[in-house]
Formats: sequence, C-alpha cells, structure tokens
Amino acid sequence: MPISVEQIVNNLPPYYRIRLVAGKKGIYNTDISWVSVVEDYDTEKFKNTNRIILTSGMNIESEDEILNFAKNLHKVKVSALFVNIGKYIKEIPKELRNYCDEVNIPLYTIPWDVLMSDVAKDIIQALMREETKNLSVSELMQSIIFNTENLSNQLNKLSSYGFSGEETYCPVIVKVDAVHENDHHMFLKSVKMCCERAADETENIIVSFLYNRIVTLIAVDANKDNLDNFVKYLNDSLNIRFYNCKSFICVGRSESIYKLSVNFKRLLPLMNVALRNEIHVLYYDKMGMYKILSEVSDMSILKDVYNETLGRLTQYDRENNTDLTEYIKNYIYCDGNVQTVANKFFVHRNTVNNKLNRIKEITDINPMTLDGKIVFSTAIKISELYNI
Repeated sequence: MPISVEQIVNNLPPYYRIRLVAGKKGIYNTDISWVSVVEDYDTEKFKNTNRIILTSGMNIESEDEILNFAKNLHKVKVSALFVNIGKYIKEIPKELRNYCDEVNIPLYTIPWDVLMSDVAKDIIQALMREETKNLSVSELMQSIIFNTENLSNQLNKLSSYGFSGEETYCPVIVKVDAVHENDHHMFLKSVKMCCERAADETENIIVSFLYNRIVTLIAVDANKDNLDNFVKYLNDSLNIRFYNCKSFICVGRSESIYKLSVNFKRLLPLMNVALRNEIHVLYYDKMGMYKILSEVSDMSILKDVYNETLGRLTQYDRENNTDLTEYIKNYIYCDGNVQTVANKFFVHRNTVNNKLNRIKEITDINPMTLDGKIVFSTAIKISELYNI
C-alpha cells in the first residue's frame, strides 16, 4: 500500500507550517520515488521521475523562470513541489498556481525559517517507514499463505498494521510473458509496480509480492464491482505498458483470511490453463470442471485418471509413432463431432472412427459414449491444470 503525498505532509511536524497553495487534486498521488533539493534548474538534470522536489528558488530570477521550472518538472512526472518562501521567492506567482492546478502538481510553501534539509529528511524517513511497513505486511501475508501453523500469531501482527480478520482477502495472480527479457527480476518488479499503480488508480487496497515468477496480489475487502473494475483496469494497463508481451490474470475468491492459503494454492494451477488456452483474464468461480479438479487434494487420484487415459495413449504413441493422443484431444475439443475432426486432419471420417476404436482397445474406455467423453475430457483438464 503506497503512501500518498497528502499522508506524508500530514505526518510532518506542525511547526513546519507547510501550506498547500495549488494542485489539490494531485495530493493523493502515490508515485513517489524519492526526495530531491534542487537549486540547479537545467532541464537535462531532471531525469529521475516521480520525485518530491524542494527548492528555495535562489537561482530563479523571474516568474517566467519558475513557471518553466514547473513545466520541466511536470515532464518528469514530479510528485509534488515544495517552495521555500521568504528570501528568494517572496510569494507564489498566480501563473504558477494556475499551472499546478491545471496539471495537478501539489504545490506547497515552506516558511523561510524552516530548513529544507529537515523537511527532506523527514519525508525520506516517512518513505522508508512505509517501505518497511509494506515489506513487513507482504512477508506476513506470505507467511499466512505458506505457513498456516502460527496463523493466530500472524493475524495479531497483521492487525497492528490496520488489517482486520473481518475483512475479505482475494488472491489475484499475474504473469506476463517476457520471452525477450534478459533480466527477469527487474521485469517482474516493473510488472509488480504496474499492478500497484492500477490498484491505486481504482482505489483498491492490495498487498503484493513475487512468487515463482508470478506477481501475487491480495485484494483487501474489495467488493465484486471494485474487484472487477480493478481487474479490467489492470488488464488494460498491462497491455499498454507491456504491449509486446502477453499478460494473464487469474482471480480467486474473496473470502476470510482463514481461507487465503487454500484460495491462493488452488488458483496457481489455473494459471497453467490460462497460459495453454490463452485466456487472458480468468476467474476461479467461472472455471467449472477445472474448479472441481483443483479442489482435489489427493494428487494420486488425478494422476490415476490421467495415466489410465491420456498417459496410456501418449506412451503408446511414443512407442509406435502414432498420433492417437492428438485425435482424442481434438475429438473432445470438437464435442465428439467426427466430421469436424476429419476436416481438421484432412482425412476421411472412417479414419477418425478407426482411431477412436483403437483408443478404446488401448484404454478399455469407449470415447464414443457419454461416460467415455467425460473421462477423457477430465483427463485433458487434469493435464492442463498440472502440466502433465
């Protein structure tokens, strides 16, 4: 949960007498990378984005110059501008206030007797405290998911950060195909930041962390409309930000934190389904048979179903250089329509029937019956869920 400009200012000592004079709509901005005291207004120096800037204006000689300074800061997405009033800048020009209102740059004044270095130090400490808090919350959330033995102790710690056991917690996992990326860790951090910004823009509270090259988000106390809005906004944002990649989002259930571990773990296999079938936004509750299979805790049962059907066929294909597995998959995908399968393989329908009869002989399951179709369909879904 990133901290906003407004929250930072509200936590500064009252005796700083900091006053907001323009850009009120931007005070909720949470894109804050760091703080800089700037007295050199060369445009080339402004290469670091999303900073809070403090200045005394000691090298500003005209109102036009300070306005141009603000415009240059806007180009690098300044988070907020603090101006030391009294010695070099007597008062904020009207043109500067109007411009900051127009582009939503929060503009604050600091009295001359307040040291900018003190203000900068306190802002940095606020940012570092928030970063530490977010890291602690993220680690606690991961511990709740992966280590359920000390759940009550973990929940007590989580409540100290303002989270309640009465709220709902919904896992959302995000994967962006980064085939051409060399530094996967930095790429994942960029994806994570994009997710956090989407949550901020849609006013959703999330806790985020990286797990096995997947960005994991825990949406806190989000109702269905808010969650749907967030997921849609996130999908659009990922497509824009990573336009040359494919992004996939799997959304779990919003339930008690006591069910978070189960909700998260049963969501992971569904990412395999999303990737294989190129389903870019997938909701757990809409996944039908996949949802039922993901609830089976005894993997040996699922493996038995697979081994008796597709597993037996793939072994036969491998030993005899045949293609029965592809035929049964397409037969199921085509809802058992023999002619459609024949058209796909450019063969006569009798060839398809012969293949199906051979499959029956090998597996002792007749794929042309309703029960047979169900068994093979289930086996295919098991293979997609668990990459068998």
